[in-house]
Amino acid sequence: MLDSVPGLIERFAALRISIVVSSALALLMGGAASAKDHRSVVLLHQALAAQGGEQKLRSLKSVQWEASGYRNGLEESERPEGPYIVEFDTMAEVHDWAGHRYRSVTDAAFYPVAKFSSGTVVERDVVMRLSGENKSPGTALQLKIVQEREALSPERLLLTALDASDVHTEPDTTLQSVPQNVIAFSLDDAPVRVYLNVYTHLPTAVDYSGPLARNGYWSFLGDVTARTYFSLWWLAKNGIHLPMQWNMESNGMPDQMYVLRKLQIDEPLVEADLSIPQELRAKFQPGAPAIDLDNRPLGDPQQPAKELAPGVVFIPAS
Repeated sequence: MLDSVPGLIERFAALRISIVVSSALALLMGGAASAKDHRSVVLLHQALAAQGGEQKLRSLKSVQWEASGYRNGLEESERPEGPYIVEFDTMAEVHDWAGHRYRSVTDAAFYPVAKFSSGTVVERDVVMRLSGENKSPGTALQLKIVQEREALSPERLLLTALDASDVHTEPDTTLQSVPQNVIAFSLDDAPVRVYLNVYTHLPTAVDYSGPLARNGYWSFLGDVTARTYFSLWWLAKNGIHLPMQWNMESNGMPDQMYVLRKLQIDEPLVEADLSIPQELRAKFQPGAPAIDLDNRPLGDPQQPAKELAPGVVFIPAS
């Protein structure tokens, strides 16, 4: 029994040393992580100052803009590398930060095939879908997409990053031949990366891979990363800088481009455009399951499939 005491003492001493070393490493790693988080905060404050200041951006009551541009019909075009069939768009969008409301309407022309108008209105947590003159209840997925669109909009992007609990820096990189600081965080459990021009400190681009990136035709393609480039930065009302041109890519393919032709900050809103009728509010179902490939019917239930010849079936599209 006495012979084992020295061995016990040695093991106890070794255990204490191991604990001390582990604690020191944990403190060192924690310090490094804190330093990295601190750098991201410093970079974001630089960017916010370049954009007009954190307080000014947080105090915004509304942002309204009108834009012209196009969307490449990647889903309609003959080959993925282009040239593409082009949809010409005119857009109007309202971000009512004070009233927690949102409106976006797009008038599109797909020459020589069709012209159409579509849009979305949100009042807090209720969505209305617009299709020409028709109005109908929206979906929970549309609400999520609007919330993400606003969170990553130019006037809110840096604030969303600053408020994220997991914001951190990633290795610097180069975009458009210009060095960039990289800030990363999560939004709805999906990664976001913001590229900050090292000279101007303004956002060059933002990458995102959540529901907003998988919107529309992209919802059927699995993993999608959307990148939006911001350019033509404009000194707007109250010294706030906002980009007047947006170029969007999806999985590296040129998707959309819009140039703002009118920008209004904290100007009067058209209340009728931001209101959802009570009968549509009552029909909105936030708990309804999202429509995906598993629960979307094949074809159009209003137009039954037809057998054109033995073994040849025509299924009208919805």
